[in-house]
Amino acid sequence: MLQIKPGLSAYASNPQLAADSLQSLLDQAESVVPKELHHKTPVRVGATAGLRALEGDTSDRILQAVRDVLEDKSALKSKPDWVTVLDGAQEGAFQWVCCAKLS
Repeated sequence: MLQIKPGLSAYASNPQLAADSLQSLLDQAESVVPKELHHKTPVRVGATAGLRALEGDTSDRILQAVRDVLEDKSALKSKPDWVTVLDGAQEGAFQWVCCAKLS
């Protein structure tokens, strides 16, 4: 699990910039996955508290821009419902797994 700073919510006024900010992570993933396995390798995006806190349809517009980038600019396997906002329990579970793995 990797993350970038600033998070997606920092681009609330420009969803396309939010999506484009993930390109370095996609490039890194594609560089370590053998090319012949790109189409079989799933990529998922789980946004956290920052996107949960945005008002109106802002988070939906950011998520759609991310889906579009995955579809148009990545060879990795993705589905629209693999780009979501995690609820607090999911976010906590992922943090726990990461902490346990790092220790």
